[in-house]
Amino acid sequence: MEASLLAILSSLAEAGTITDTALILIVISVLGLSYKKVLMPMLLRVQKQPTTEEIKELVKEISDKDQLNVEDVSNKLKEIEKKLNEVEDYLKVEQTDHAQLKRDIEQIKTMLNQFQGHMMYNHGSAFGNRELK
Repeated sequence: MEASLLAILSSLAEAGTITDTALILIVISVLGLSYKKVLMPMLLRVQKQPTTEEIKELVKEISDKDQLNVEDVSNKLKEIEKKLNEVEDYLKVEQTDHAQLKRDIEQIKTMLNQFQGHMMYNHGSAFGNRELK
């Protein structure tokens, strides 16, 4: 499409139908439209991505070395999964990457459930008889 558009513009410029000033205005308007239709939506999608600080805030309480609450970890993973669902709506092109991240999160949750089951049936467990949801 770009080649045909350039061919039309160059043939009009050679024939003298379009002046240099009109050609410059056409180029500026095409650049403006591409900025509005392509670059701005991309910028908005990038701004919707969770930042490193947001992810650090989500897992900040988990890093407490004295106490590990598996239920809190599961809740934080659910929040991350919700963020990934929001991101997936904006980035439909990378669906396979998001599907892989969801599978990884599900695997982590499964491992946490197995870890909790192991801790529930061992001696001196502080986790109690709770299941992750």
